[in-house]
Amino acid sequence: MSLLRKIIAGTMVMSSVALASETRVDTLQNIGGIQDETDTFTYAGRVTHYSLALLELGTSDDAKTWAAAMTKLSPGLSMGVAVNRHTWQSSYFADENSLLMQDRFMFSALADSKSGADDAVFAPGDRSIDVLAGFALNDSDSFGLRLSMAKERAKVSSTTASTSTEQTTSATELGAGYSSVGGSAIDVGFSLLLSDDYKYADVTAGSKTGAELKAKATVIRGRWLASAKSSGLFAEGVLATRSSKATVTKANVDKTGKFSEQEMKASVGYVHAPEGQSTKMFASADLYKTSSKGPKASGNADTFASTLSTSSDAVKVDAQWINASLSGEGKFMDNFGAMFGTSYTLMGSVVEKDNLDKTKSEAEITSPSDSNMWSLGLFWATEKARVDASFAKKLLHNGPYFVAGNTTSPMLTRISATVNF
Repeated sequence: MSLLRKIIAGTMVMSSVALASETRVDTLQNIGGIQDETDTFTYAGRVTHYSLALLELGTSDDAKTWAAAMTKLSPGLSMGVAVNRHTWQSSYFADENSLLMQDRFMFSALADSKSGADDAVFAPGDRSIDVLAGFALNDSDSFGLRLSMAKERAKVSSTTASTSTEQTTSATELGAGYSSVGGSAIDVGFSLLLSDDYKYADVTAGSKTGAELKAKATVIRGRWLASAKSSGLFAEGVLATRSSKATVTKANVDKTGKFSEQEMKASVGYVHAPEGQSTKMFASADLYKTSSKGPKASGNADTFASTLSTSSDAVKVDAQWINASLSGEGKFMDNFGAMFGTSYTLMGSVVEKDNLDKTKSEAEITSPSDSNMWSLGLFWATEKARVDASFAKKLLHNGPYFVAGNTTSPMLTRISATVNF
């Protein structure tokens, strides 16, 4: 479920109201009816409504930090830019327990880089930039474009030992969106991952070993809100497909395989947001369906191995489930407020057919663990600025150790700040 929950967050807000952030959306469980300015990266047509600076200060383990700014250059033209935002790249979704085989493959290829070591097979595309352009068609309709790019290259060679090691990453995604806001609101978004290429090559005395992945993806999404500024129903739909080609090289011999993946999300829900009040409630029921097929992988740069080297067979994973979410936020003192969210898997199943081991497993998709079922956060907000922070799970049960001097867990796991100029 990780891919959709990370890249699909239907959000929208007018520039005249209090600002928000990606931290807020995550704490409120990514419900499709949540309105938020980070939605410009999902529905590019929304960029015409903002003049702001956004800083995602990241998590307590120094991840997910990025910055963005966008503004109107004229009544009909808006521009924006973001740096270090990686949520559109394949490397961002690496997960050894994912329902998608490519995510499992990338986890092994990126395992060491995730822990700060430099001997991973693939280098994540750290130099990432997004450029946004929005065009106001009239008072209610707008169209936008987004271009996202990332590159990385590292090469070490020794003429004495006749060896060279090289890692390269190159990624490009194009996004487009149309938005119409009146009494109700309609947003349509489209993204095309033109290339997401990772390559590792080690040449020693003329013998080459290495790995390569070339990925492409398409995401189409749409959202309708019965009321753009107050309470009402909402609906959201997303269809995502990803196809990739992987190559593993051993002693100058290439073995090639493919990943093929599809995902679908359909949501209905209700937003309770009385006009003139800071308190908001969000409820959603979501249907997910995923299908994935591809080879296995394990190890790191020194021990990296894939079933591509020995077999053309693959693993196929099919899953479907229904999820329910409820969240809310509201001020309790002057400009200070609190957020909460909860999410629960009502029912679902997963079937994994391993043609390599000639096995088949079927299981119910379990509900979230007790710690992942809920989220809490605080915010400070005015009309011109907002700071969001999410609570660390352990804080509520362990508490901070102010006197003992012991090493403690972080109190806040993620912080964001937004300023409207």
